[in-house]
Amino acid sequence: MYPVLFRVFGLPVHSYGLMLAIAFGVGALILRRLARQARISDDCVVDLVLWACLGAIIGARLLFVLLEWEYYSQYPEQLISVSGGGLSGLSFHGGVIGGVVAGLLVVRRYGVNPWHMADLVAPLLALGTGIARFGCLLNGCCYGYVSRVPWAFPCAAVDSLPRHPTQLYAVVGNLLIFAWLWRRRGKLEYRGENALGYVIAYAVMRSVVEVWRDSQILFAPFKTTQVANAVIILLALIVNWRLAQNRQRQGEGWAGE
Repeated sequence: MYPVLFRVFGLPVHSYGLMLAIAFGVGALILRRLARQARISDDCVVDLVLWACLGAIIGARLLFVLLEWEYYSQYPEQLISVSGGGLSGLSFHGGVIGGVVAGLLVVRRYGVNPWHMADLVAPLLALGTGIARFGCLLNGCCYGYVSRVPWAFPCAAVDSLPRHPTQLYAVVGNLLIFAWLWRRRGKLEYRGENALGYVIAYAVMRSVVEVWRDSQILFAPFKTTQVANAVIILLALIVNWRLAQNRQRQGEGWAGE
């Protein structure tokens, strides 16, 4: 494991933080190109990336603290601290919620259809999450159960026993979702189709990865994340159905705008 990749002027550069920064940077560059094709201003993209990034970090930290409240209630001085400075004390679901709320406020300010922007961003979320999960591997977090499968390897942050590389499972899963969403982005029938496709695909993929991930069990044999994802999938399917029903009122041919 390499939680600290190198140092710059004596300051540590953490692997997870670096991968997260790369994910945001790559996503921002691609989004800028897609937004220009859709006649969305650069100012909107810049504000969206900055505020969504801030909202994601705040949301990710808040939800992580809530899920680990038993610990933080005993050590309140750790509430505004991230583990080892490596940004590992964050929750993905909380990050999505915080980022979506901040992003929604920005796009409404610029008069952009939220679902249109969400469809543009959806593939980039999958790509960015795949990059960030590689940071999890380097950081030594989000590890799997002890296993004897040929591709298992130790997670030095925990012990020397070979474990399922669930971080790599998530990397592969997210990249597959990215490829799927990217290919279908020009063939959408209504706004929100790609965004909700991402939500459903990610929730399914994450629930599958949780089978091998060493994480908290809520209702045996189901884990906290799996239960949350089941609710998310149900809600996304309902919203997707409603959007599909209303697609005639939205018009056609918008995807190439």
